[in-house]
Amino acid sequence: MDLALDHDQRLIVDTAERLLADAASSSATRAAADGADGIDHALWQQMAAMGWCGVHLPEAQGGLGLGIVELALLQEQLGRRLACVPFFDSVVLAGTLLREAANAQAQGRWLPALAAGESIAALADESENDSGTAHATPDNGAWTLAGDWPRAGSAAQADLLLLPARSTDGEALLFAGTLRCRVCRSRSGPPSTARAAVPPCRHSACGSMATPLSRGVRAWRRPCGVRGHRGVALAAEQLGVAQQA
Repeated sequence: MDLALDHDQRLIVDTAERLLADAASSSATRAAADGADGIDHALWQQMAAMGWCGVHLPEAQGGLGLGIVELALLQEQLGRRLACVPFFDSVVLAGTLLREAANAQAQGRWLPALAAGESIAALADESENDSGTAHATPDNGAWTLAGDWPRAGSAAQADLLLLPARSTDGEALLFAGTLRCRVCRSRSGPPSTARAAVPPCRHSACGSMATPLSRGVRAWRRPCGVRGHRGVALAAEQLGVAQQA
């Protein structure tokens, strides 16, 4: 097996190294981390302009149509700089889930905005919901969500939430949409790197969502692609941190 990077992959690495060395310096990272929401918005927009926010999303939805290798290469360089951007949460986790689990209508609604960097998405970890504290109730053709999602990376910064819940009869559901909710905005570090001790981001939903994104086992256990991308991207980020150190 040939593990050497090809020309285009090497170009991605070189471009990322140059951009982040300038835009994600120690001083810029500290300033962003101490900002109101912990995001370097100028860097995020530069990344979006380069296509990074949609690196592995379909071209039809504004992405680059590349794969997990290119995704990991970017995550590695972001880890080297501890960049204050929600790449892991919004692009790797939420973007992959929408690509893998959503129907064409949902993809057309959400993926172009994610790929363009116009939206930031947060994915609640299903392991925190096994106790059934989040519930979805039918409400005049829509669904009303109520409960707590204790662990959802970048939730305090997100405008799109991917939330698991259970219906009144116990069915597992996964919702995507914007909710009016209460959020705990406490942070323990830059949103892309503080995953070892993610602060609890409490969401109490008081809005309605039309239909679930997916249902049953598919909704609750996540597509295999999300788990695989999560592990590879997190390992790549840690590699970048170690290399820089």
